[in-house]
Amino acid sequence: MENILEVDPARLAWGFYDHKAEDYIEVGDIHASYSGDCIASGQPVRKPFRHERELWLTVGLSGSGDGTHRATASAYRLLPVRLYKRTPITYEAKVRPDQGEAARNDPRGFYDGVTVKHGGQSFVLCGPEVQFVASAAKAQPVQEQLGLFALSEAA
Repeated sequence: MENILEVDPARLAWGFYDHKAEDYIEVGDIHASYSGDCIASGQPVRKPFRHERELWLTVGLSGSGDGTHRATASAYRLLPVRLYKRTPITYEAKVRPDQGEAARNDPRGFYDGVTVKHGGQSFVLCGPEVQFVASAAKAQPVQEQLGLFALSEAA
């Protein structure tokens, strides 16, 4: 059974690239917490997001930033290691050749029990995985930037 939670689409926004600032702006907090790459490389994770007073971390994103497909983020709750009741595991240990298949078939999700670091502290990703989806009821029309591509009358 898949866990799905609808959230304000702004929380899943891909944002826009600001050439002057040389960075993305208006990125939603759920999207900005994507840390799948950090987890796999053993680096500290990006800033977690809050949902219902709990910390969460995004491990996967789907949909498009152009508004044509409903944005979705796969996420796990973050729990301080000291509060975790089971034995935590490193990402590296979870994906060893003899463990990979078990990780992919874990009923609590692939990342369940994996330790991560944020702000100098250790946390554990707790399953089951939850899908955060953009609420269709709150969806705003996407502003088109067609003016950037308009042909000149003089041409």
